Parts: sequence; C-alpha cells; structure tokens
Amino acid sequence: MTKKDLMNKPIERLKIYLGFESTTGLLSASSFILLTAIISLLWSHAELLWSDEFGILMTDSVGSISRMLYVQRNYPICLDPAVYHLVAHGFIYWFGPCAMAIRIPSLIGYIVMQVCLFIFVRRGVNERAALFAIALSSMTGT
Repeated sequence: MTKKDLMNKPIERLKIYLGFESTTGLLSASSFILLTAIISLLWSHAELLWSDEFGILMTDSVGSISRMLYVQRNYPICLDPAVYHLVAHGFIYWFGPCAMAIRIPSLIGYIVMQVCLFIFVRRGVNERAALFAIALSSMTGT
C-alpha cells in the first residue's frame, strides 16, 4: 500500500500504527472497550453513592478551583490525588453534583487501563490473549 492509499483509509492507518494483525482485532478490542463503557455508564447511573463518593462530592463541588485546592490542602476529606479532584470538579461543574459526574473520571481511568492492558498483553503474547484479557477485566469489574 502506498502512503496516499493509507491517507484515504484511516482504519488501515490506525491498524498499521497500533500493530494489529487484522482489522478484526481492532474492531473486537474497540467493541469490548465500548461495551465496557456503556455498561459502566448505565450501572453507575442506577447505583447509589458510596461514603467516599459523598466526600468527593463535598470537597469538589465548591465554587472555584482555588477553593477546592484550599480544602484539599488544609482539610482533606479524601486522599485522592489533586488531579483527580480537578477533573471531578470539572465534571461536577459541567453535569452538576450528581453520581454520574463523580464517576466519569474513574470510568475514563478504567478505559485507559483496558487499552493499556490490551497493548501490553498483545505485545507480550498475541491479539487473542489480549482480547481475552480485556474481556476478563470487563466481566470481573476490576
């Protein structure tokens, strides 16, 4: 394939860039990760808040970022990293103080973990084992 052909086929370009053996592996991995995201969003909408999530809601729903950082430095309710609280504060600002806004940063982290797990296992073993690894991680909820 020439470079001009690759420019017109973004899936082929992504497949070559990520080192996939076939388009099926790319589509399978994408579908598992998308399925995990959809199930997690639906589940988090129905589940009640846990006690640590109430702490995050109390700390991160203050009026400004400087106030939130002040509360985190001087009266920390939750000992999560400051970057997590900054992202949670942004989602609370956009979506309002609800369970979904608190859980989206964790969902993003989980999806990044699945992508990294897939890449790690695929480089070490093969695509089939990598698909099994992300399927297993999505089924166990860890």
